[in-house]
Amino acid sequence: MDEDKTLFVDDIYIIAPQLLVVYEDLIHIDLFTVTPSERS
Repeated sequence: MDEDKTLFVDDIYIIAPQLLVVYEDLIHIDLFTVTPSERS
C-alpha cells in the first residue's frame, strides 16, 4: 500500500508541472486573442 502512495505522489510531481505549463499557455493565448479585439 505504501508503495502505491509513493508512486501516486511521483505521478503528481511529474504531471503537475506539465499541467501548469499547459495552463500558462492557455492564459497567454487568451491574453493574445483578447488584446487585439480590444484595440480594434
